[in-house]
Amino acid sequence: MTEKRESIFKYAARCGLPMGAFLSVMSVAMVFSDRVPFLSIFVLTLLLGTPFLVYRLLRARYVSDNGTTDFSSLWMIGILTFIYGSLICTAVTYALLQWLRPDFFYDMAQMVIDQYKKVPAASEMVDVLTKAIDNGLLPSTIEFLFQMFWLTSFLGSLLSAIVTLVVRSVKIKPQSNNRN
Repeated sequence: MTEKRESIFKYAARCGLPMGAFLSVMSVAMVFSDRVPFLSIFVLTLLLGTPFLVYRLLRARYVSDNGTTDFSSLWMIGILTFIYGSLICTAVTYALLQWLRPDFFYDMAQMVIDQYKKVPAASEMVDVLTKAIDNGLLPSTIEFLFQMFWLTSFLGSLLSAIVTLVVRSVKIKPQSNNRN
């Protein structure tokens, strides 16, 4: 009896759940890093750990297929994993910015203005940011979320291509059938 393989689309959707949780944790930590400074280190740690998560997800499929998965299939799994994960992250970040931190962009702009006021040579930057706030030129939540979604998906695509090369270059250890 032959075993039916799970399609790459279904597998990527399943991988999108942990990726979405991972990206959502990173997003929440980033949004609150101005209030809890340790979170910025946590975000950096998660960012550096992203390739390892992608490797683990792609390697699991490659090993389950006994090393027969071609480059384009693994890369497509990675791309779709990031797209599905980004959709989850976007929904979480929307809720966060809409209800818990509705003044996030204003607060960030004010924080930058306060920092630049301490630097005498940066008075022009203070003027520009002040005018941006006064004229309502700060990004809206939806604008930010669209940019975040597309950037995450694009960078995830690039990262998936690199990780796919690594996944395929590491040989699979043969499975022994005898149990001692």
